Amino acid sequence: MNAKESAEMIRSVRDSLRTLMNVLGRSAARGDAENDDNDDDIAKVREADHHLNELFAICVAGEFNSGKSSLINALAGSPGLLRSGVTPTTDTVHAVVGGSLDRSDDDLRLPSFVHSAEVRLVPAATIPWLRGGVLFDTPGTNAIVKDHERITQSIIPRCDLVLFVTSADRPFTESERIFLSMIRSWRKSVVVVVNKIDILECAEAIDEVTAYVSAAARETLGVHPPVFAVSEKDVSDLHTFIKDTLTTEEHVRMKVEAVSGVALKVAEKRMSTCRARERDASRRLESIESLDRQHDLFLEEVRKDMGAQLERVDGALRDVCDRADDFFEEQLQLTNIFALTSGIETMKNKFEVEVVKDSAARVDRATNELVQWIVHKIQRQSEWSVRFLTAASLAVPESDESDDSLVNRDKLLSEASDVAAQEIAELVPGNAKTSSEYVRKVSNSVLTSTATIAFGGATISGLVAASMLDWSGLVGSISIILGGVVVLPMQRHAVKSKFRKQMHSMRSNVRRVLTEHGEGILDTSVDKMRSSVGPYRRMLDTQRENVTREMDDLKQIQARVGSIFVERDCSSSRRGGSVEGA
Repeated sequence: MNAKESAEMIRSVRDSLRTLMNVLGRSAARGDAENDDNDDDIAKVREADHHLNELFAICVAGEFNSGKSSLINALAGSPGLLRSGVTPTTDTVHAVVGGSLDRSDDDLRLPSFVHSAEVRLVPAATIPWLRGGVLFDTPGTNAIVKDHERITQSIIPRCDLVLFVTSADRPFTESERIFLSMIRSWRKSVVVVVNKIDILECAEAIDEVTAYVSAAARETLGVHPPVFAVSEKDVSDLHTFIKDTLTTEEHVRMKVEAVSGVALKVAEKRMSTCRARERDASRRLESIESLDRQHDLFLEEVRKDMGAQLERVDGALRDVCDRADDFFEEQLQLTNIFALTSGIETMKNKFEVEVVKDSAARVDRATNELVQWIVHKIQRQSEWSVRFLTAASLAVPESDESDDSLVNRDKLLSEASDVAAQEIAELVPGNAKTSSEYVRKVSNSVLTSTATIAFGGATISGLVAASMLDWSGLVGSISIILGGVVVLPMQRHAVKSKFRKQMHSMRSNVRRVLTEHGEGILDTSVDKMRSSVGPYRRMLDTQRENVTREMDDLKQIQARVGSIFVERDCSSSRRGGSVEGA
């Protein structure tokens, strides 16, 4: 890779880093990531951007007593540069810098994190070849001092190259495999160092151990890392590798990969959060769609069952028709001609007693029961909707990671769901007394509208009676008709026919008006239930739209940055592993 290609690679990854910072910043501004974790991610990306202008950082990592400090002393040609021993001696990070600590004349700066309390600068005039980089000696992992492991894990993401040191007397343990897997997650360039090979008896043993370590590292990292077998007395091959790396464009490639690894790690973490949010929003929206479908089924079911309730109202009027038929048949007889022609008021009273009876009260009562039935159905549906929304708001969103921002967003969504549930709960009064008053109020409104539309504005009782007694004129005409034997049966049929026609019209109007009012109450109530969920639905739609846009941005970043590693991994596969012996 030449200088022009290096510059283009740096420019490309820097653009990706700044795009990623913008994505994270917009997410925080929307309130999707109001937590320290998101701030930490932004800080990591910003530090990675700055790191492109810093010295090449080499991290020497491994378990305690693997000989890390001794290895650095051997590379520096200075046995006493760093303290070493058989117990976990390194409790801080030592940053070994070639030459003077004054870097004012260099274009590249010391890594910013070397100024933290956990890092101690160590100048090493004996290794001028390290002037282009910094060697970090980290505390050993898998030691009883757990803070050592935390320090080491905080340094690795900030370095460009990891020298992973394992000891020949216990090569590549299970804990080392786990540690190397963590390093892999940051996409770092790794060189595996098998240290202390001088304790092995022969060359065959050295070959066997290095081959085993090489295979295990390949399986863990997914690529063929360079493997060097060294001892405290001979680190020449590793020394040459580091020197060549720092003095060629290869170190630029590794630095860009290291920075890109940080970007990918943060982007993948954010993508995981976005996927969890998208699943959560989709699940909640599906719950609302399910609620809508339940409302549709509710309306369909109640409309179908309303026919049986309307039949009770219609039955009261139909009974009047049947009794009127019997009354006309019995009273409009020649044997009763005197009563028909001389006692109309008496006949009217008799009609009202025998035919009308309590029909008006029955109609009113059946209408009231119809409204009560409808209100009860609405009440049940609203209570079910409240339980449904409450269950949806309390459901825990799916996520592979703990994320305070998800909890914050879930809290907002739950609050919106609670508001919708409260509005639905207030739709129909819940206690018995208030509910009874509500039913009576609605029933009176329906009865008044029914009388106005179906019967012309009078009361139901009065109109039923008036309709039933409208035959008096026909009765009066019988007295002047000669030959009543022939005419009376015809008049009786005419009276019965006219009365039935009037009652049929009345029954149709009553059924139509009650159906319209009943369905109106249902539709209005369900519309209010749907509209109560509107703000909650819009919040979810907005969340899903924002998450979708953010995921699209993250995918573009992953594609641009990931292409660097595709090229590296392909190159590594073609190259295969390299094992260098001392």
